[in-house]
Amino acid sequence: MATFDELDRVVLWVSRIVVLHDHSQLDGGIPSPTQLTWDVSRPPPKRSRTEALKIAQTAAAEAARDPDHFDQLALRYSDDPLTRERGASLGGVRASQFSASFLDALQAVGRGNTTGVIETSLGFYVLSWRLPPRPEQLAGRHVLIPYLPSTGNTPWAPTRRTREEALVIAQQALAAPRPFTALVQHYSEAADRERDGDMG
Repeated sequence: MATFDELDRVVLWVSRIVVLHDHSQLDGGIPSPTQLTWDVSRPPPKRSRTEALKIAQTAAAEAARDPDHFDQLALRYSDDPLTRERGASLGGVRASQFSASFLDALQAVGRGNTTGVIETSLGFYVLSWRLPPRPEQLAGRHVLIPYLPSTGNTPWAPTRRTREEALVIAQQALAAPRPFTALVQHYSEAADRERDGDMG
């Protein structure tokens, strides 16, 4: 019932377990809470929808019994390479980025709890609505090496390079024994390069 603008002002802290099957419609595009970024060179698991559902139901039942160990359950059950290794966390995500079915499921269980199994065209999800972390101020600097079709391809840094070409450059930057500011000046194509990559 909320408008997009209202949802866009709300940040939810959510973790997820994703269980794929042989008919999962995988998207190789931009990661979002309702999509799964997948390395297209890796085929989906060779399990049936029924087998995937059983795994998701097991994960959901275990998560309901012990929501504090959702991160460990993700390591055991999730097929999501994006979040599995970082405690299944999506971080803070605007509510406007979630599908209505995800929002309904989260609303039904409330903060600090886990949902049952939610089916999408990508597979089965189990979500955990976490309490937000304590506020803290962070600062950071970065090196941006854009590639197509990434969102890093900005008007001030147009590129035609592939992801593989950008990865080679990033690996060169990681191996270079220089101060970080020198790496920014040599490799970064972000607008904040003039501020030594300072993101604020």
